[in-house]
Amino acid sequence: MLKKWILGLGLLSLTSISQAGLIYGDSLNDIDNSNTTWTTITTDLNGNISDLNVSFEIRNGYGSNLDIFLEHLGITIQLFKSTADIETVFDVTLDDQSFASLLPTSSSAIGIFSSNEALSAFNGFTAAGDYRIGFKNSNGYTNDGDDLIGWSINVTTVVSEPSGLVLIGLALASLVGASLVGASRRKKINTSTVITR
Repeated sequence: MLKKWILGLGLLSLTSISQAGLIYGDSLNDIDNSNTTWTTITTDLNGNISDLNVSFEIRNGYGSNLDIFLEHLGITIQLFKSTADIETVFDVTLDDQSFASLLPTSSSAIGIFSSNEALSAFNGFTAAGDYRIGFKNSNGYTNDGDDLIGWSINVTTVVSEPSGLVLIGLALASLVGASLVGASRRKKINTSTVITR
């Protein structure tokens, strides 16, 4: 009965701990092509995604005419949809918590914005694996010289770990087990003593 109680205590006492990981990806030259150009970050983060933000910097071209995508575990969302054929520098972080849409109409887009499609599409999925960011010029004006200077992902995960109650329960189980073994040994010794003449 005590063992069942301890097991039940353990099952009810897992705690969720949030962990954050900031991982940087590589730079990439000439991302302004009619075919999608991808670059990858690989992580071994623990837990499931509870929040995901993406940052990137693009210079030396017409960044506003790019379609930009993020892919993880076979799920693809569009981070940015091309808006105009103007010379634009991007230095942005995309965050679902932002109320500002990324709609560049001038020579620079700098700050924190919401993405075209919600990054929460990845919530609940395992954080480990490949994250790919892709760039495609859908306007036909390719080879403008756009370069990806750098990019990163900031992933918050939820990891279930045993609480202090679980550890106490395991310690109690260990003590109970030791007591039962000791009692069993004493019983054998007493029985042996009775049989011996």
